[in-house]
Amino acid sequence: MPYRPEIYDWAREIIDKQMHTLIAGCSGSGKSKAEESILYTMMEKSPYENLFVLLDTKKVELVDFQNAPHCAKYSDDPAEIPFILKKVEEIMQARFSRMKAQGLKKTNEPTLWIVIDEYYDLMTLCNKKDTMPILTRIASAGRAAGVLLLACTQRTTRDVVGGMISANCSVKLGLRTVTAQDSRNILQVKGCENLPKYGKGILQIDGINKTIDIPMTKEEYIHDRVDSWNRIDWRSRYGNRQ
Repeated sequence: MPYRPEIYDWAREIIDKQMHTLIAGCSGSGKSKAEESILYTMMEKSPYENLFVLLDTKKVELVDFQNAPHCAKYSDDPAEIPFILKKVEEIMQARFSRMKAQGLKKTNEPTLWIVIDEYYDLMTLCNKKDTMPILTRIASAGRAAGVLLLACTQRTTRDVVGGMISANCSVKLGLRTVTAQDSRNILQVKGCENLPKYGKGILQIDGINKTIDIPMTKEEYIHDRVDSWNRIDWRSRYGNRQ
């Protein structure tokens, strides 16, 4: 699929909505490609607007973004992830304190996206007692503080994509699933089982569904965008908006 700026409109819609987001589909459905397209689109704006923490337990899916100035932290070590999430929780609480002092209901600080490449790995490779309570806290309270989850998984069973994640993610992107029940687990409606293997998805925002085209963002596009941010003095150009 050739590069066209307008095919990223769906990613801009997700980012601008400023809500917790779930991306789910069977293995090989293009989850990582959708994830890359969203991160690539986040970097249209400066780090004063979008920051991300990348949790890449597969060690290869998010590595192209780790040197971007938007990347506050990258980790591919499951043993390290609980400590990173604890730090994120502390950042969230500090933002709430500053909001209270300034009389704000919503933060004016950069959006901090916690990008989880495989949510199921956090349930199995990390200590659930250390990770799940923090994720639940972020999911329930993080939006006002500008701390948002972008959780991705190829496990589309109800025990993984249901519960806390389903209840708190108002934005969901369903990719190809094996069965109609898997689709219902993600979106509460069938349809993902009829999608092509990759290249399309069903985007659900506030319960409204639409089918979208999902580009394969080439590695050279990502590297060019990362390099372009690292080549400029973006602090002087964009100013400190915190």
